[in-house]
Amino acid sequence: MTRNIILFTLFSVLIISSLLDSQEMVDVRFELTESKNVATPIRNWLFPDEPSIISIDNEQITWQGDPRGRYLTLPTDLVKIVFSKSGSYLGIVRLDVTSLPTRNRTETRTLQIRVFTANLDYLYTIERPYEYDDALPLTAITDRDGSLILGQNPTGEVRFYNPEGSLLRTVRLFDDAEYDLERVLQIDISKDGTTAAIVAGKRGASPSGSNAPHPSAEPHLFLFSLNGEELFRKPLPDFNTSAVAISDNGQYIAANSYTVSTDGNIT
Repeated sequence: MTRNIILFTLFSVLIISSLLDSQEMVDVRFELTESKNVATPIRNWLFPDEPSIISIDNEQITWQGDPRGRYLTLPTDLVKIVFSKSGSYLGIVRLDVTSLPTRNRTETRTLQIRVFTANLDYLYTIERPYEYDDALPLTAITDRDGSLILGQNPTGEVRFYNPEGSLLRTVRLFDDAEYDLERVLQIDISKDGTTAAIVAGKRGASPSGSNAPHPSAEPHLFLFSLNGEELFRKPLPDFNTSAVAISDNGQYIAANSYTVSTDGNIT
């Protein structure tokens, strides 16, 4: 199986068509520094830039080892938790359905994103209408100031919010694209909070050799400022994409692309 990995800098493009088959083994030794029992099962562990380790269970987020006893109780209508890369900011995504009568659960609801600093200082709340059959928006928070980007894959729209939660700009990635729940859209923000790399397709991809009228998603790589200004876009090879990563300083981007054939081969 071969997958293309596209590496971009702001000045040059390097295409690597295959991964190395073997890597040099590195001898790594670990020492136990501390042991601690936790009372409840942990869903996730996070290792932010600060010394504290973050644990997430079904009821709260806890900064383990923090002498202040820092924790955040999670709402019962929690959808997901989003952290910035270094853990300096976090977003609590909620979708309240309990207020709707059972017969009206298919009505438009409100998706709410509450953003806090890692010290649990409340910053702002973003609310968006949410249709019952819609996909959850992709949420990315910057480490620079807690500003936020929302990506809506069915419409190919990206919304940029400032550190106060005000909408700066809404960008439609493809003017000629139609509503498509299978469209790929992924976002990664540089750690310095200056730029955001996005990969997206015009549509959901179909297998190569199928009877689909447009089997290729026509995937593209985008670079945006955090104000929503498009800095560049580049088409990617192959039929689809699924991942993008940008360096801490925003100078390098890696994006993948691949094609699936009707017999299941990935090239």
